Amino acid sequence: MSRELPTGTLEGYQNFMISKIAEKSAEEVKNWAQKQCYIGLGNILNTAAELKIDATPMEGFSASDVTLALQNESLKGFTVCLGIALGYRHKEDATSAYKKVRKPLSEIVVTL
Repeated sequence: MSRELPTGTLEGYQNFMISKIAEKSAEEVKNWAQKQCYIGLGNILNTAAELKIDATPMEGFSASDVTLALQNESLKGFTVCLGIALGYRHKEDATSAYKKVRKPLSEIVVTL
């Protein structure tokens, strides 16, 4: 996929990003990269909702075990910070008809 921009159009931005990342420690780069994953996750969740695909973001799994599994699949160099399950619920899923329970917006949103 390409935006078909002329060569060099984004060179200034590219150099800026490379220099900013080079200033950071390995731990800072890792933390920044993990936060970038959540931006992508938000886009996936929104797109899935638009397409009527069920989606559940996940944390709390053993990242080291998942990373090891990726390495066993020849995906060395990758690490995992979050996951997402995507799919369609079974038509006979009785729990899908249960009443949804949500806190009032006033309890979870602070207006400044």
